[in-house]
Amino acid sequence: MDNGYIKIGVFLLVVTAMAGLTFFLMDRGLGAVEEARRVKHPAGFSIVVPKGWESQSYFAAPPKLNNSIALSPTQSAGPQPRFAVVRFETTPKAIENAVESTFQGQPASIVETVKRDATLWTARFQREGMWFEIAVRSFDFEPVMSGQWRGFIESFRVHASASTSPTTLPLSGVNFDASKALQSSVQH
Repeated sequence: MDNGYIKIGVFLLVVTAMAGLTFFLMDRGLGAVEEARRVKHPAGFSIVVPKGWESQSYFAAPPKLNNSIALSPTQSAGPQPRFAVVRFETTPKAIENAVESTFQGQPASIVETVKRDATLWTARFQREGMWFEIAVRSFDFEPVMSGQWRGFIESFRVHASASTSPTTLPLSGVNFDASKALQSSVQH
C-alpha cells in the first residue's frame, strides 16, 4: 500500500475522531433547573425555562383562547423541541388515550406518545380549582419524565396571584392548545 494513502487515511481518521469528540463534549442538554430562569405568567403560574431557550406569554381572550407560556430553543436547526404550559379558562375535554396518574403528587391525566421521530408528553391537571396542561415535544431517545425534561416540568408552580376568573388582559399573540400544537408540528 502506498505511504500517501496511509497518511490520508490516518488524517481522515484523526479529523473524524476530533469531530466526534467535539460533538460529544458539546452541551446539548437543557442545563440545570435554576430559579433565576423562572418565567411567571400574569395569570398566576410559572415554569423554569431551560438554558438556551426563550419564552413567550400569551393572554386569554375568552371563550376560545387560553393563558399560556410557550418555550422554544433560541437557536436550532431542523425539527424543534417544544415545551408549553396552558391554563384553561374552562374545563377542558379529556385527553385521548390518557392514563390517570399523578403529577407533583396530585391527580393528573398523562399521555406519552412516541411518533416516528419524536416523543409527545402531555399532562392535564387541576391546581387550586384551575385546569392546566403541560406539553413537551422531545427528540430524546428516552421517556420524557425519566430524562432531562423532568426537573423543568416539575418546576411548574401556581402563585398566590392566580385568579380563577378569566383574565381580561389583551391578546399578545396567537394562542393554542399545547398538545394539539405539538402534535401538529410533528410530521406523521
